Amino acid sequence: MEYKIEKHVAIPDRSKWGEIVTSMQVEDSVLLNNMDEARSLCRTMRKRQQKGLVRTTSDGVRVWRIK
Repeated sequence: MEYKIEKHVAIPDRSKWGEIVTSMQVEDSVLLNNMDEARSLCRTMRKRQQKGLVRTTSDGVRVWRIK
């Protein structure tokens, strides 16, 4: 069996929040179902040198990207 070396193949994101965090800009927000999801999203943001702000609203839990 021969193996082929490939270059420039993107590593898939293991986080379910990766796509959301990548597409969020400063002052964007997302409405989540619970505080556990908000913590998980903020953790992913911190890993990418971003900052999130969490607030409970009448609709649910909202996370804003602030940096």
